[in-house]
Amino acid sequence: MLVDWLYPVLEKRGLSRNHLAQHLHSDVDSLPAFLPIEKYLSLLEWCAQTTKDPHLWLKIGFELNPSDIGLVGYLYQNSATIGDLLHAVERYQVTYMMGMHWEFSHHGALCEGRYSISHEYNVGVRHDIEFSISSALGIFSKEAESNKYLKKICVPYPEDDFAKLYADFLGISVHFDQPYASIVLDSDILSLPIGNSDPRLLQLLQLQIDETLHEIEGKNEFIDQVRLLITTTMGDETYDLNQLCRQLNISSRTLHRRLKKYNFTYLSLKEEVMVNLARGALTKTDASITEIGLNLGFSEVSSFIRSFKRLCGVSPLQYRNKPISV
Repeated sequence: MLVDWLYPVLEKRGLSRNHLAQHLHSDVDSLPAFLPIEKYLSLLEWCAQTTKDPHLWLKIGFELNPSDIGLVGYLYQNSATIGDLLHAVERYQVTYMMGMHWEFSHHGALCEGRYSISHEYNVGVRHDIEFSISSALGIFSKEAESNKYLKKICVPYPEDDFAKLYADFLGISVHFDQPYASIVLDSDILSLPIGNSDPRLLQLLQLQIDETLHEIEGKNEFIDQVRLLITTTMGDETYDLNQLCRQLNISSRTLHRRLKKYNFTYLSLKEEVMVNLARGALTKTDASITEIGLNLGFSEVSSFIRSFKRLCGVSPLQYRNKPISV
């Protein structure tokens, strides 16, 4: 997780580099440029506690300028239209926020952006969702009257007296306890031009960021290989850790060490694959919950439901039955 762009933002909020260095157990002149997702979420929570502002990241998101996040931000600024900007967010967010992802899709006159984070829900995840949604709306508002096009906001956690604060900041009532975090926009916003876009600069930025993305994808080649092997053997009850190690021609100790380098374990990676496959099956097929669970290798559907709910916060049926609506 690239975080060096966050430090100047936090300094504006009164969190000095000395405070940050102390929390991160780092030298003040060499604050870490990258953090594992767990430490990143912990940093968000610590910042909110230290400033005594439980919704600090909701406010920071609205104040964020695209240029604050460096090269990718300049790419966002130089996209030709809002639609191009959304495409850039979807493709390039991985270059600075691994484990988080925006996915945009069209539903008639509506455009939905779903935000996901590869981590079990906790307070840090709530801060990250607040920050991600408010920063997206903040960027839109710089180019258009975003409230005119904003139709719906969903978050996957309970209300907890947040409703009025959210409505004041986001300009719309928020739907709580939803299967996923999302924003729904009028599709007309996609064709709106971005006033200060520069096509020549955009092309140069894309070339440079594509090189970075290629490097990132190369570094994660081993993880992708493990994901592929797990995915292609999903549903085979005889497939286990030992078979995976034999296919990779490495020992279980070496596998553990290499996965740990990227903040994974075999079980966490397997669960990630299973949940992603389950989400796709639930939204794109008519297969029953039982069929999906059994096809993913669960011996009992109750085990599948418990695992899915633990990782996604809702049951498979609740996830499937939440249609997009205004």
